[in-house]
Amino acid sequence: MIQVDVAALTFVVSTLVPVLTALVTKAHAHSGVKAVVTALLSGVAAGAAIALAHQGQVDLAEVGLTVAIAWFTAITTHYGLLKPVGVTGSEGAVAQSTRRLGVG
Repeated sequence: MIQVDVAALTFVVSTLVPVLTALVTKAHAHSGVKAVVTALLSGVAAGAAIALAHQGQVDLAEVGLTVAIAWFTAITTHYGLLKPVGVTGSEGAVAQSTRRLGVG
């Protein structure tokens, strides 16, 4: 049986949330729309990580903390790594490839 560490899985998945946000939203969508999408995707990522690690058993207190960690990781990855190197953001590579698609 494979043991899954919630913290490690949350970190790995949360680093992909900014890229998913850029794929789901339009390039020049309002920052509020992007923030809401990032929060929702962080919640989904955290819930999935906990459900996978605990074979479907979910503790709401752990979910809340994990969502906060996932959101923080996603935001810091976006502003600290992906946006400066041109992957995410309004002028990033992902936004340029999906300029007319998405919400916002």
